[in-house]
Amino acid sequence: MTTRMECRENVLDNIKDALQKDRVGFLKTFHKGFYNYDDNKNKMSEAQLEYDFIVASHASPRGTIQAALAWMHTDFRPELKNVDVPTLIVHGDADSTVPIETSAEQAAKGIANNTYEVIKGAPHGLNITHAKELNEILISFLKK
Repeated sequence: MTTRMECRENVLDNIKDALQKDRVGFLKTFHKGFYNYDDNKNKMSEAQLEYDFIVASHASPRGTIQAALAWMHTDFRPELKNVDVPTLIVHGDADSTVPIETSAEQAAKGIANNTYEVIKGAPHGLNITHAKELNEILISFLKK
């Protein structure tokens, strides 16, 4: 039986391998998952996907791979206790890029003074697909 951690490691290993073998090819398709594009075509344009690809493809190849390795091998949870300002944590419950259990939920547990909001149906790129909901959350948080 495969554990959730093993699945996560397999996914991250696959990303690392794809970045090392064909970084630009990987990036060309990555953003469809980032936005759950098939479910959110009515909320964004193909031009947004192309723009994101252009920006990502111009990033440092080494930097891109090193960032993926940092996600794979660094446990940032001990650092959360150092956050001592009011903190807003927003995550989509349909995020297929970064699981809510290993990111937002961990942040909410580790940051003492936080406001934790989950946007129903939102992917990782919720700032584009769910901009109205995100802006309402941001304004409410800033008014506090």
